[in-house]
Amino acid sequence: MSWSEKIYRLLLQAYPRDYRSRYAEPMQQLFRDRLRQVRSFTGFVALWRRMLADWAVSVPAQYWERVTAHIHSNLLGDPARRCLFFARCEASSFSRREITVEHLLLGVLREDPSLVSGVAREAMLRAIEAGELAGRRVPPMEDLRLTGEAIRVIGAAREIAHAAGRREVSPADLAKGILREENTLAARLLREHILDLP
Repeated sequence: MSWSEKIYRLLLQAYPRDYRSRYAEPMQQLFRDRLRQVRSFTGFVALWRRMLADWAVSVPAQYWERVTAHIHSNLLGDPARRCLFFARCEASSFSRREITVEHLLLGVLREDPSLVSGVAREAMLRAIEAGELAGRRVPPMEDLRLTGEAIRVIGAAREIAHAAGRREVSPADLAKGILREENTLAARLLREHILDLP
């Protein structure tokens, strides 16, 4: 076995175990086949450049797929799933590449406007818009990842729903989860404008 193959085998260890069990062998075979086709040092460098670029993208993507599958499970009720949909639209409308806690808050307010008064909702919207670098655009349909803070908010919302004896997460649970991310603009706005969440 060549050094290139040994290094490639080590790199495969970065993938999730279940993914490795299904695809490691064919991936190694494909790498060996491509390695055999290399006829020059330039081709060798180009092969490794392509392989490392693919590896750098595909490893995080596999872990992200596992996270999003967990997040989008049936424990999120339809209203909470609509909050995530609206949050994605909000993030995309500001040309962002990820969904932040502030976008989650906007999604919650779009899904359940009864959580705050109309005046407070407008004030919160203006404050979040002021913090965005880009102006609004018509949001394209695109998949965006959640930030680490946003993922923690959803996890906290699930805990809150479970503690209340409910199977599904509600928009109010998401708002309470946002409050746990105390250092975010979204949490500060909720503390300022909402005295008590149901």
